[in-house]
Amino acid sequence: LVKVVATSTFVFFGIETLGRKLPLFISAIGMGTLFFIIGAILKTHPPPASTTSPPPASKAMAGLLYIYACFWATGWGPLPWVYVSEIFPTRTRHYGVAVASSSQWLWSGLTIYALDFVVTKVTPQMITNLGYKIFLMFATVHIGALAVFSV
Repeated sequence: LVKVVATSTFVFFGIETLGRKLPLFISAIGMGTLFFIIGAILKTHPPPASTTSPPPASKAMAGLLYIYACFWATGWGPLPWVYVSEIFPTRTRHYGVAVASSSQWLWSGLTIYALDFVVTKVTPQMITNLGYKIFLMFATVHIGALAVFSV
């Protein structure tokens, strides 16, 4: 529900006002910053081994993940679809959009089926071995790659 509201609000009201590159940049910086914050909270307030209710720090991290979803939904979620429909000239636009859409579905499908086993095997080990650093790693990717690509 959070993503639907954020995406539809942005697409209907914000995309023409802010342009294309600025929302991608803000989205990447926002997502990276939130992951840095989540990593810092996880480092300073690790969850207890056993508890009956989640501590406030865990609730705060869950709330920050919802804000992360809002940043994703107002930038890197919908904007690549808008971008691809605008970068091709009119006479070749239908070919460009068709190739972009089909490649997105193809690579998403291959990623899901081919890497599903690897991701399910590696992610628990990464979380166990890296702990809070996994959020710092993804924050660096968001800021170092996505923000750079959006400029």
